This record gives sequence, C-alpha cells and structure tokens, in this order.
Amino acid sequence: MTAAGDGGSLPIVFFAGAIAVSAMVLPGSSGAAFLYVLGQYQYLMASLNDFLDALAAVPRGGGVGPVIDTGPVIAAFVIGAVIGLLTMARTVKWTLERYRVALLVFLVGLMVGALWLPVEQAVAETIPRTPGRVAAIALAVAVGAGAVFVLDRRTESLEYA
Repeated sequence: MTAAGDGGSLPIVFFAGAIAVSAMVLPGSSGAAFLYVLGQYQYLMASLNDFLDALAAVPRGGGVGPVIDTGPVIAAFVIGAVIGLLTMARTVKWTLERYRVALLVFLVGLMVGALWLPVEQAVAETIPRTPGRVAAIALAVAVGAGAVFVLDRRTESLEYA
C-alpha cells in the first residue's frame, strides 16, 4: 500500500471529504483544489487506488485483508462527503431563502474568480493580439453581459419556492 503514513488521521480525512464535496456544490470552486490545499489529495488518491486494487484482487484470491486495511480511509471520506453535501445544500437553500441577492452576488463572484486562470492562460497563448481579435473578445463580453442583464430582467417576477 503506497498511501500508508502519507496523509492524515481518519478525522482529518472525514473533514477533507466534507470540505471537498461542499466546494463542489458551489460553482467556481474545486473539491480537488481544496484537497490539495489541505494536503490530502495525494494521500486520498493513493488510498483510493489501493482500495480499488485490493477490491479487484478479491475475486482472484487476494483475500479481503487489504480491502479491510484501506476501507476505513475511504469510508471516512465518503461519510464526510455525504455530511458535507447535505450540510452545504441546506446552507445554500437557507441562504437563498433569506439572503438571495447576497448569495447570488457571492456565487457570481466565485464563478468570475474561477474564470481568471483559464482567461489568463488563453490570453498568454493567443499569439498576436490584433484589433479584430480584441473586438471579437469585446463583442463576446458584451453579448454575455447582455444575456445576463436580459435574463435578470425576465426572471424578476419568478417566485422561488
């Protein structure tokens, strides 16, 4: 098993699962990025690979010992993920009911913030910046902003249950 000793304890794995899946509920945030920041990404990937390899070896006579050895890490992550998902979904629902505008502004901020790196990389890889390309980008931005504005005006009368 390659994952042994490289990661955190079961409570840390549980917490990492809750945080990672909570991040996946929100647009513009990455569960894998949070696992990386928490220092659990490599450990959890190795643990999952070990668990799946052990599980695949059982029908070939590999025994259940390796599955039982790696199972608690996977179980802690999955339990944390389920609790994180339910908690974040309820939190978003509660916030949407009480602070709709603030939550939508926050979520749009997350999405716009998440676009920064891909846009930065696309700009760096665009060879010459000709006036035609700049105009096409400006047109795309204007069309996108116009679509958001129109949708916002059209949906003001919608009732959210």
